[in-house]
Amino acid sequence: MKIILKIIAVIIIELLVAFYFVHKWFEDYSVKMEGNTSLPELSKSIPELQSGEFNWPSWKGENNDNSVTFTELQTNWQNGLKKLWEIKYLCKGKKSVTWSCPVIKGNRLIVPGRHDDKDYVFCLNPENGTLLWYNSYEAPPGTSSYGEGPRATPLIDEDRVYTLSRGGLLHCYSLFDGKKIWGRDLVKLGGKIPIWGFASSPFVYKDKLLVPVGESTLLVALNKFNGDIIWKTESGSISYSTPTVFKDTIIYLGGKALYGFNPDDGKTLWQTPWVTSNDINICTPVIVEKENIIIISAWYKKGIEAVTVKEYDPQILWKNNNLEAHQTDPFVLDKYIYGYSGMSAHNKDDFKCLDLFTGEEKWSTTDFGSGQFIYIKPYFLSLDIKGNLYLIKFDSKGYEIISKINELIKIDNARA
Repeated sequence: MKIILKIIAVIIIELLVAFYFVHKWFEDYSVKMEGNTSLPELSKSIPELQSGEFNWPSWKGENNDNSVTFTELQTNWQNGLKKLWEIKYLCKGKKSVTWSCPVIKGNRLIVPGRHDDKDYVFCLNPENGTLLWYNSYEAPPGTSSYGEGPRATPLIDEDRVYTLSRGGLLHCYSLFDGKKIWGRDLVKLGGKIPIWGFASSPFVYKDKLLVPVGESTLLVALNKFNGDIIWKTESGSISYSTPTVFKDTIIYLGGKALYGFNPDDGKTLWQTPWVTSNDINICTPVIVEKENIIIISAWYKKGIEAVTVKEYDPQILWKNNNLEAHQTDPFVLDKYIYGYSGMSAHNKDDFKCLDLFTGEEKWSTTDFGSGQFIYIKPYFLSLDIKGNLYLIKFDSKGYEIISKINELIKIDNARA
């Protein structure tokens, strides 16, 4: 059990590394890769799929809220953390950097990569990093900045893996051995590649795979088993946000509005405006189902808004500029909102606590940089863009840094 917990901790740290964009300097270092980047030999045998006690199969985790449940987290970091394994072959070639997060289910760790003009999906043994299988496909370079690799995080659902490329190539693979099951091109479905590429992660609801498309249709629902189209929504501008669900309603923060869709036919049940420059809505809406509240936030001087929905009628509970989330989703705990506010690449963001029901700011700090965080009760594990790792406790009165490791991740090396 202890070794599994260590593995999960390492994977969570890797998730934190990949959760957000960092700008031109990260693209530059992707060209300066060190060591042997050639693919290793595959494992001589592929183990049968095994379930795991701790999984992170999708963008926001198994609970769809950026939290994970286990209790044996190491909290004393005075002697550092033990490295279990390391690989260096995920990305190869100029502008090959990817921005996708790894995902894990049982004895399968899925990590996206890119070599030259091909996107890769790698499946590793999480205990030792052994390469179990990989698949690849041609993904021609586009015009977007910050690398040509995928932005969207893969999705593991039952015995399948779904991936989405920067240019809109959607694939479904067997989780067991990586064989392709089906594929779709979102552009051929009427979509248009956004300025920075397709970045919304696929989302599964029951038997439907939901993917933002844009232009002719805002969102499309595909049969998750064979890729057939089940329904399309109305036209609209997509964003970089990922769909989610709230009380049997599909929620999506598009480029210009927050939408609620009927999961059966894709018809719009309600919408409320939320316009940012260049349709740059990145964060996934935060669902607080118990309180009937949806939290949305964006940088670019937009702010934060709490929406409550009754009988398909969205009402703004409050709205202000106390928190402007750029690329890190806020987190709600015990009726308070916690989150980074400001441009994420600066590493000087304010981290703030707001009242869930009023939006009033309770406290603010710049003591732990800018990055991403995951809730592991009762702690928050945070990694800033300089590679510093923090273990923190938050409440409405303030915070306590329990442990910290400086430069746990060396940002000048492209590796996992």
